[in-house]
Amino acid sequence: MEIIKSPGASGGIVTELILALIAAWLWIFLPEGAIKAGVFIMATSTWIMTLALNASPFMRFDGYFIICDLTGIANLHTRSFAFGSWWLRETLFGIGDPPPEPAPPARYFFFIAFAYIVWIYRLVIFFGIAVLVYNYFFKFLGIFLFIVEVWWFIILPIYSEAVSWWKMRSRMKVNFAALRTCCLIGLFVAVFIIPWRGRVVAPAVLAAAREQQFFAPVPAMVVEEPARSKKYVQSGDVLVILYSHELRNRIEQVGISQSVAGWHVNQQPFNEQMLAEGQVLRRRLEEAATELQGRKKEADQLTMRANFNGFILTRNDEIQPGTMLSSMEQLYVLVDTTENRVDAFIGTSDLKRIRVGNKARFIPDALEFGVFDCLVAGIDKVNVTILEEAALGSPYGGPIAAHADQKGYLHPTEPLFRIRLGSCSPANVPMLRLKGKAGIEAETQSLVTNILRRGYEVLLRESGF
Repeated sequence: MEIIKSPGASGGIVTELILALIAAWLWIFLPEGAIKAGVFIMATSTWIMTLALNASPFMRFDGYFIICDLTGIANLHTRSFAFGSWWLRETLFGIGDPPPEPAPPARYFFFIAFAYIVWIYRLVIFFGIAVLVYNYFFKFLGIFLFIVEVWWFIILPIYSEAVSWWKMRSRMKVNFAALRTCCLIGLFVAVFIIPWRGRVVAPAVLAAAREQQFFAPVPAMVVEEPARSKKYVQSGDVLVILYSHELRNRIEQVGISQSVAGWHVNQQPFNEQMLAEGQVLRRRLEEAATELQGRKKEADQLTMRANFNGFILTRNDEIQPGTMLSSMEQLYVLVDTTENRVDAFIGTSDLKRIRVGNKARFIPDALEFGVFDCLVAGIDKVNVTILEEAALGSPYGGPIAAHADQKGYLHPTEPLFRIRLGSCSPANVPMLRLKGKAGIEAETQSLVTNILRRGYEVLLRESGF
């Protein structure tokens, strides 16, 4: 057996700390440049990462030999692993083998706990390294290194332990430990293999079924605001009247151009020069008439009317007669609170499990508003590229992973599909949007099937070279 007595086990760690202090001292006096940047990294982050690795007792580095010296236990990893394997076999099968070596109870439990901590630590580290090499190298080499890493450091040790179990199968008997293991296996089958998951839980937002937003279509001036003192308006009521001097001038100019083009068309049969232009004059008349019609529609939009009966949700309180507005400046938001809708968002793996007409239940985060029972009214066939419900995006504390572009629009990081819920009861809706979760009835599915499907999706996504 290896005997470890190394008073200098911490020498490497102490050396790294001294180098970090020297680097910090040099950083103070060095001029700006690459050398100063290098010693700054050494004085801050590099020594921390190195110390965290070397000081860990779970790998055979400096920290391992330090803990061996502190505990007085030589060859700690090998001895604790033997205790860990023995305890696992006795717990699962109750074979009745004695411990690997005599030990007092405190050391007995220390060996077992240390073994499992090391195994969990190494599982996380080795799998992280496998993912790192996969992403760091080009795809073909990354896949090869990933498979080698996972096989050598994760699958092979598990396989070796399973082979040991198979070799000792003749010594396994029916006892309490074996019955308990069978019950645990049955529980595993029930939880992970039997298809009992018949509901999909998705982030969702409840809002009014009808919403009308009013913006200034062009730079304009407020002439009149009949709805300033109103909270509820009827369909067809005027909310605000705007006037655009620029638009009015353009209408007059286009009107004059139309009149001139019409005169040219009428005089064309009597003028040889105009006859030579052929259909050009008539096309000019048609273009002027089309533009004039479009400009008049824009002018009609300056008188903003409600399309339905509803409450004024928001109002731009800064506007008043004489106020100049910029293009697309928001003025009003009108909502119909007599009917609501729910938009839920799910991933690709759950999309095929949901059908139109399935029952659903929306539970808002603000529980004082109660629960809404709905039906699936529609399923989008195209994934969401822009997340309009910003409150659900991760940049604003929502559950959907998303990133914002330069214009502030949120884009989901993974494929996302919208499920529309309707016929909700109660039908009324609060004035503000409610963020929450929707539980949607779906085809039953086991956890194992879900994991395999997600793994298959990852393989499809990463299979392109």
